[in-house]
Amino acid sequence: QTCALPILHQTITENDPVSEAVAKVLESCTRTLLDMSHLAPSMPFESAAAMLTKAKQIVFAGLGASGFVAQDAQHKFFRLGIPCRTALDTPTILQSAAIAQPGEVFIFISQTGEWPELVGALDRCRAQGVSTLAFTRRGSELAARADLVFDCEVGENTHRSEEHTSELQSPDHLVCR
Repeated sequence: QTCALPILHQTITENDPVSEAVAKVLESCTRTLLDMSHLAPSMPFESAAAMLTKAKQIVFAGLGASGFVAQDAQHKFFRLGIPCRTALDTPTILQSAAIAQPGEVFIFISQTGEWPELVGALDRCRAQGVSTLAFTRRGSELAARADLVFDCEVGENTHRSEEHTSELQSPDHLVCR
């Protein structure tokens, strides 16, 4: 089960007073959180928490805008004392997957779930006995291959830096929120 999340800031215009723009952002975030609360019972939170609490290390991988979400999640997990790092470009993702070992968890974050580099890295991790979790679109290649999947159908334009609906669905919400 997924839901199409609203596009943040889409209704804000340059003529809006600051107070109205702030209200629109807060309303959009509230709608996103309510949508997520309806999806929570069908998502594998308990399995993911069990996987992550046993992890020797967590690697967050994402390309483009998903890389920013991966960085944010890594920072929050690190503050909790969980050994983790990010892989945000193709060479680093592929190298990290090549040396990943059982006991590690590789978290793939991708709006489309179709980047060949991410799919290849996930396959490599699985072949080496590394646990995998994906935050991605249902029906994508990543979703079909990962051990656990959080279906994320994000209705945002990733070309606009002020839009961060995907951050409200990021992996750090498993532990930090």
